[in-house]
Amino acid sequence: MSYLDISTWEQTFQELMEQEKPWAKWSLKLNGTILPGHTAPGWKQYQQTAFGSDTMDMTSGRC
Repeated sequence: MSYLDISTWEQTFQELMEQEKPWAKWSLKLNGTILPGHTAPGWKQYQQTAFGSDTMDMTSGRC
């Protein structure tokens, strides 16, 4: 698994928040003590995955 640098997270976060609350100012701060796959006492880790498919109508050539 590869991890993105903080600037990539910051850009994605800003773009999403701009859609939701364009008047608000937000910032992200990197917490160097957080390690992938290790949760602090009292915290839970969730992993989300999604699957999708695309079908094509062969009679019209449209998706």
